[in-house]
Amino acid sequence: MALYIHETCVGCGACLRICPVDAVSGKQKKQHEIDRSRCIECSACGRVCPTGSITDIFGAVIEKLPRTAWDMPKIDREVCTACGICAEVCPTGAMEMEKQGDVRFAAVRHPSSCISCEWCYDNCMFSAIEMKERDADPAKGRGEKLSD
Repeated sequence: MALYIHETCVGCGACLRICPVDAVSGKQKKQHEIDRSRCIECSACGRVCPTGSITDIFGAVIEKLPRTAWDMPKIDREVCTACGICAEVCPTGAMEMEKQGDVRFAAVRHPSSCISCEWCYDNCMFSAIEMKERDADPAKGRGEKLSD
Protein backbone atom coordinates (compact mmCIF):
# COMPACT_ATOMS: atom_id res chain seq x y z
CA MET A 1 0.00 0.00 0.00
CA ALA A 2 1.03 3.60 -0.33
CA LEU A 3 -0.17 7.15 -0.07
CA TYR A 4 -2.21 8.73 -2.85
CA ILE A 5 -2.25 12.22 -4.42
CA HIS A 6 -5.70 13.43 -5.50
CA GLU A 7 -6.77 15.67 -8.38
CA THR A 8 -6.81 18.71 -6.06
CA CYS A 9 -2.99 18.70 -6.36
CA VAL A 10 -1.74 21.98 -7.87
CA GLY A 11 1.73 20.69 -8.74
CA CYS A 12 3.65 22.91 -6.32
CA GLY A 13 6.36 20.27 -5.81
CA ALA A 14 6.49 20.43 -2.00
CA CYS A 15 5.83 16.68 -1.77
CA LEU A 16 8.43 15.94 -4.42
CA ARG A 17 11.11 17.87 -2.52
CA ILE A 18 10.42 16.28 0.90
CA CYS A 19 10.15 12.63 -0.19
CA PRO A 20 13.24 10.78 1.11
CA VAL A 21 12.96 7.94 -1.40
CA ASP A 22 12.04 9.82 -4.59
CA ALA A 23 8.62 8.14 -4.75
CA VAL A 24 6.87 11.34 -5.91
CA SER A 25 7.03 12.56 -9.48
CA GLY A 26 5.27 15.16 -11.58
CA LYS A 27 5.65 18.34 -13.54
CA GLN A 28 5.24 21.81 -12.10
CA LYS A 29 1.57 22.92 -12.03
CA LYS A 30 0.39 19.38 -12.92
CA GLN A 31 -0.98 16.70 -10.62
CA HIS A 32 1.85 14.72 -9.06
CA GLU A 33 1.77 11.00 -8.36
CA ILE A 34 3.31 8.57 -5.91
CA ASP A 35 5.10 5.42 -7.06
CA ARG A 36 3.49 2.86 -4.77
CA SER A 37 6.43 0.47 -5.12
CA ARG A 38 8.84 3.10 -3.72
CA CYS A 39 6.64 4.84 -1.11
CA ILE A 40 7.61 4.10 2.51
CA GLU A 41 4.41 5.67 3.89
CA CYS A 42 6.24 8.23 6.02
CA SER A 43 3.52 10.84 5.33
CA ALA A 44 5.99 13.70 5.06
CA CYS A 45 4.52 14.58 1.65
CA GLY A 46 1.09 15.07 3.20
CA ARG A 47 2.42 17.17 6.07
CA VAL A 48 3.86 19.68 3.57
CA CYS A 49 0.98 19.63 1.05
CA PRO A 50 -0.68 23.08 0.99
CA THR A 51 -3.89 21.77 -0.61
CA GLY A 52 -4.53 18.66 1.49
CA SER A 53 -4.35 16.52 -1.63
CA ILE A 54 -2.61 13.51 -0.10
CA THR A 55 -4.40 10.68 1.68
CA ASP A 56 -3.07 7.80 3.71
CA ILE A 57 -3.72 4.12 3.05
CA PHE A 58 -7.15 4.41 4.69
CA GLY A 59 -8.24 7.37 2.55
CA ALA A 60 -7.85 9.97 5.32
CA VAL A 61 -6.34 13.32 4.32
CA ILE A 62 -2.91 13.85 5.86
CA GLU A 63 -3.01 17.12 7.76
CA LYS A 64 -0.55 19.86 6.79
CA LEU A 65 1.60 20.67 9.80
CA PRO A 66 4.41 23.15 10.35
CA ARG A 67 7.77 21.40 10.62
CA THR A 68 8.06 22.50 14.25
CA ALA A 69 4.99 20.36 15.06
CA TRP A 70 6.48 17.14 13.64
CA ASP A 71 7.59 14.59 16.21
CA MET A 72 11.29 13.97 16.79
CA PRO A 73 12.89 10.76 18.05
CA LYS A 74 14.18 10.92 21.61
CA ILE A 75 16.65 8.25 22.66
CA ASP A 76 16.95 6.82 26.16
CA ARG A 77 20.70 6.24 26.46
CA GLU A 78 20.22 3.93 29.44
CA VAL A 79 18.15 1.57 27.29
CA CYS A 80 19.93 2.03 23.93
CA THR A 81 22.19 -0.94 23.18
CA ALA A 82 23.97 0.83 20.30
CA CYS A 83 22.87 -1.87 17.86
CA GLY A 84 22.69 0.75 15.08
CA ILE A 85 19.47 -0.49 13.49
CA CYS A 86 17.80 2.93 13.85
CA ALA A 87 20.65 4.62 11.98
CA GLU A 88 20.56 1.95 9.26
CA VAL A 89 16.83 2.35 8.58
CA CYS A 90 16.70 6.16 8.74
CA PRO A 91 15.78 7.19 5.17
CA THR A 92 17.19 10.71 5.53
CA GLY A 93 20.40 10.05 7.49
CA ALA A 94 19.14 12.15 10.41
CA MET A 95 19.92 9.35 12.87
CA GLU A 96 23.52 8.29 13.44
CA MET A 97 25.59 6.53 16.04
CA GLU A 98 27.50 8.79 18.40
CA LYS A 99 30.26 8.17 20.92
CA GLN A 100 30.97 10.02 24.16
CA GLY A 101 34.00 8.62 25.90
CA ASP A 102 33.62 4.85 25.93
CA VAL A 103 29.82 4.98 25.50
CA ARG A 104 28.24 4.54 22.08
CA PHE A 105 24.56 5.32 21.45
CA ALA A 106 22.06 6.43 18.81
CA ALA A 107 21.48 10.15 18.29
CA VAL A 108 19.56 12.47 16.04
CA ARG A 109 22.67 14.05 14.52
CA HIS A 110 20.84 16.00 11.81
CA PRO A 111 17.51 17.15 13.29
CA SER A 112 16.65 19.36 10.33
CA SER A 113 16.72 16.24 8.12
CA CYS A 114 14.28 14.28 10.30
CA ILE A 115 10.91 13.84 8.58
CA SER A 116 9.19 12.12 11.54
CA CYS A 117 8.69 8.90 9.62
CA GLU A 118 9.06 6.85 12.84
CA TRP A 119 11.19 4.19 11.14
CA CYS A 120 13.76 4.42 13.95
CA TYR A 121 10.99 4.05 16.55
CA ASP A 122 9.30 1.17 14.72
CA ASN A 123 12.56 -0.73 14.27
CA CYS A 124 14.06 -0.28 17.76
CA MET A 125 13.99 -3.74 19.35
CA PHE A 126 14.69 -2.36 22.81
CA SER A 127 12.09 0.44 23.07
CA ALA A 128 14.86 2.97 23.51
CA ILE A 129 13.25 5.48 21.14
CA GLU A 130 10.17 7.54 21.73
CA MET A 131 8.60 10.07 19.39
CA LYS A 132 8.18 13.42 21.13
CA GLU A 133 7.21 16.93 20.12
CA ARG A 134 10.12 18.79 18.55
CA ASP A 135 12.05 21.08 20.82
CA ALA A 136 12.81 24.59 19.67
CA ASP A 137 16.46 23.87 20.50
CA PRO A 138 17.74 21.31 17.94
CA ALA A 139 20.70 20.45 20.20
CA LYS A 140 18.23 18.83 22.59
CA GLY A 141 17.11 15.32 21.73
CA ARG A 142 20.54 14.13 20.79
CA GLY A 143 20.62 10.97 22.82
CA GLU A 144 19.56 12.38 26.17
CA LYS A 145 17.65 10.40 28.76
CA LEU A 146 13.91 10.55 28.19
CA SER A 147 11.97 12.60 30.68
CA ASP A 148 8.24 12.80 31.36
